Amino acid sequence: MPDSASLEIHHINVSQGDSVLIVIRDLDEVEKLLPPGSVPDDPIDYVPEAIRLKRDMSGTVKKALLIDAGDTQFGGDVVGYLKQHGVVAGFGYQPLLEVLISHPHQDHMAGIRSIFKQRVDPAKGRKVTYVDYMRPAVLYKELPHKDTDPTSKTWKLLVEDIDKATTAKPGTKLVHVLKGGRADSRNPTKINLGKINGISVDLTLIASGQGVHNAQTGTIKEIATVGAQTSTSTKGKKRKKGGKTKVDQNDRSIVGVLQYGSFRYFLGGDIAGNGGAAGGNFLDCAVDTSKKKSYSQHANVETDLGEALEASFPKTKLVPDTVTPTDPKAPKAPKRLIYPPGEPIFLHNGYATVMKANHHASSSSCDIHLFGTLRPLLFIVNSGVKSRPHGHPTKETINRATASHTAKWQLRDGTTMVDNTVAQVYVTECAETYHGGEFDTDLYDGKIIGDIVVRPVDGTVTACQDAIESGTKLRVQVYGTGKQTARFSNRNALRDLDARDVNASGSTYPMGPWEHEDTH
Repeated sequence: MPDSASLEIHHINVSQGDSVLIVIRDLDEVEKLLPPGSVPDDPIDYVPEAIRLKRDMSGTVKKALLIDAGDTQFGGDVVGYLKQHGVVAGFGYQPLLEVLISHPHQDHMAGIRSIFKQRVDPAKGRKVTYVDYMRPAVLYKELPHKDTDPTSKTWKLLVEDIDKATTAKPGTKLVHVLKGGRADSRNPTKINLGKINGISVDLTLIASGQGVHNAQTGTIKEIATVGAQTSTSTKGKKRKKGGKTKVDQNDRSIVGVLQYGSFRYFLGGDIAGNGGAAGGNFLDCAVDTSKKKSYSQHANVETDLGEALEASFPKTKLVPDTVTPTDPKAPKAPKRLIYPPGEPIFLHNGYATVMKANHHASSSSCDIHLFGTLRPLLFIVNSGVKSRPHGHPTKETINRATASHTAKWQLRDGTTMVDNTVAQVYVTECAETYHGGEFDTDLYDGKIIGDIVVRPVDGTVTACQDAIESGTKLRVQVYGTGKQTARFSNRNALRDLDARDVNASGSTYPMGPWEHEDTH
């Protein structure tokens, strides 16, 4: 049976920032774009081949969700990527596109302005102007609150863009995500992206606004602000006492789990863990507390999140086999236990096939305890040095993710150890030099591949759905574009791509593809 991949998860290379594009693709429509007589044997190859041939991909997308768009300077690149992959076209209302803002930091949300506004280069001596551009069908963001809303100019302008788009006809539907990712007092926000072979594709939100939602109990765990103060620094000046309490917007990130049958994808914005022993990190996997600013003012969201993930996304329960023997005279055999037919199979609580690194793989995020909850097959890192470098990915987090370095992970009980399940680390960009010195994070066998595209193989997702016993293999394909951003300064330079992983000119896949499999 030919392989196909209808779900695409694109990690767009926006250097030091985040941008994830989730696409449900109509492969029959892609096939029509390819030259007769040279259509690849497997539908899984249709999309990269059509992109290579620079075909107009309009009409091939069923639905798309963009999560963040990097910093301001990358907004145009993200829009170009959306056009290249057939998600948007021209001006005005974009019925196929939905947008989610994980949190209001520049390197995540600023680029989204480029969707709503198009820059118009001025005549000599005149100011740059911006005109209305596109309106996504739906936009999801945290419920506003005067005590926690950011005060940056970019955020205020983006909110104005959104408000204007909601009043147009047809207008953008604005959905406010409540604390804990909820849609109402008890239920999580669930974003449905459609179905593939009858299997629903849904993004379920589990945390936001400094709250983590436990679907089993229906309760919200409040995350306290760390380092709250009444006098905070702004552009070198201190606010007067009694001013607004400092809130770390990273702690307020929207966290979600995308599920397509037995495939799951976890993304957590810029939330953090502990970084030290409380998160299961020891030796060279732990934050180096001797370094200046080794501890930020982030709260430890990951510990509560791990517990909620295990409760909200439990392992599949076995049920009695109700199949009736064909021979009525046959002796009754004891009923065996099977996995429910037509349902996904998960062998442990909290599992995710793919984990996108929290906070670009900072040393105080992606604790070993969270790895032990998710037990991912793949670890994806969006990082770089342009335009606000922070030294990501850190060596501590890469050490935690790399099986050759950390063979086992400790669970939250402090005693149970489980195998490191990461088959491969993929990174968009990584520094060679940072602030004028060598950037010493060892990626081991990690691959730097620019834009990272992750695609579960449809047939294996269906096979897991049809299985009644464990042992079915779920396959996931990954490939890269090999596109890197320009060097930011003489003090910050990028590592080269691995030439061994770059295909020959004219290949369908610029880098890769690589295939990985997980047992369900």
